[in-house]
Amino acid sequence: MTLSAGRPLAHSTPHTFFTEQLPAYLAVQPCDIAGKFVFDIRGEAGGCWTVDLSCTPALCQHGATDDPDCVISLSDQDLAAVLRRDDDLEELFYRQRVQVSGDLQKAAGLLPLFAALTSPPVPRLETLLTPYPAAAFLERHWPGRHLVVPPAQARLRTLQSVAPLSNVSALLEHWRGTVRVFPPGEPDQVSPHVSAQAAAELYSRGFTLVFDSVDLYFPDLHAWMKAVQNDLALPATTWGRCMVYATPVGSGFNTHFDENANFAIQLAGSKRWKIALNDAVAEPTAGHRLGGNLHPELLPQMERPFPERVPDDHFEVTLHAGGLLFLPRGHWHQTTAIAESLSLNFTYDQPCWADVLATALRSHLIGDVRWRALASGTGASDPARAAAAAAEAGALLKQLPDELAALDLATLFANLRPTVRNVEPIDLKRDWVQALSHLSSVKQPGA
Repeated sequence: MTLSAGRPLAHSTPHTFFTEQLPAYLAVQPCDIAGKFVFDIRGEAGGCWTVDLSCTPALCQHGATDDPDCVISLSDQDLAAVLRRDDDLEELFYRQRVQVSGDLQKAAGLLPLFAALTSPPVPRLETLLTPYPAAAFLERHWPGRHLVVPPAQARLRTLQSVAPLSNVSALLEHWRGTVRVFPPGEPDQVSPHVSAQAAAELYSRGFTLVFDSVDLYFPDLHAWMKAVQNDLALPATTWGRCMVYATPVGSGFNTHFDENANFAIQLAGSKRWKIALNDAVAEPTAGHRLGGNLHPELLPQMERPFPERVPDDHFEVTLHAGGLLFLPRGHWHQTTAIAESLSLNFTYDQPCWADVLATALRSHLIGDVRWRALASGTGASDPARAAAAAAEAGALLKQLPDELAALDLATLFANLRPTVRNVEPIDLKRDWVQALSHLSSVKQPGA
């Protein structure tokens, strides 16, 4: 991180940190705690500094005040390790390499300050799209026009600095969740969840691996995903996540479209994409795979039947390591790895006006006990009860124009909250057996 003083924290001395960089940070990021703290730094580069967070602006000066709330003592080497993110104050305290005298509760309040100080700057949309300007993307491509960005080593370096994404082995070594696996030859039919150890074995046998919600396991990646979501000005109810796909040569996914917008980054290897516009349904609220079951929501949205294969007017894009493809929702696409492929998607669902306004309207209506009443009789087979339910609903609907007029949309939008996603229970034994059952019918290389 570089502060306004212009010197990276990783190369700080105690003097430059306490007299230049910390004051510069506190000038733009006020601290939530109040108190006077003396830092007694031992070693050749050490000294004493007072950090007074009880005044505005905060005061940082050389020397020790006579009335500190607490005194924090550590070596200059340990302070340097904290600023480099090689260690943290709390761990050093428990290892008795940081000593605190005075108010321990106030000293603990400094931990979030140091965590924020030493965190790297969160990458944003500009970093993801480099060298393509984010402003040009938002003006010309978002949300409905695809974009291909050539390979950029800066993008790869940043991604590899926030998560172990250099190769599939590195990710599997750090992975603590389950992995979806797709058997060779049936990439869209079966996707059991297995352990990382089982996934490594299946990958060696030609299975495609999909790592769901990778950002939840790597906080810096999650922060980047959320920052891009904010740059895109998506509603608060948007479900954003990062997905990793490890695909053997010749494998891929059959023709389909998604209800999500995707930024696909090629991490290693190469992948060929066949892409086509969708003239059967505009702004779909559900995805569809050719040959798969039609989502009931799509039926009233369709203007014509879906094609039987990837449309003839498709175009092809080949991504190599470091390249990026922005694929809007609804675009037909089919993928094939032409070299052992590892790719990462920043995936965002696309809440439509019906979603957002219905959510906002509900949050308003449930403030009235009449709208919270049980919708009794709506499922009744008795005509009298059904008629009474219809009359009650009709009476409420007559009040709806007045309720709509009373809506403060700005406040309602500001109060929208992300949708809580339920995680489907996973049976590893069942899914492992299900995955293995496909091996007997899969011809192995050289067989």
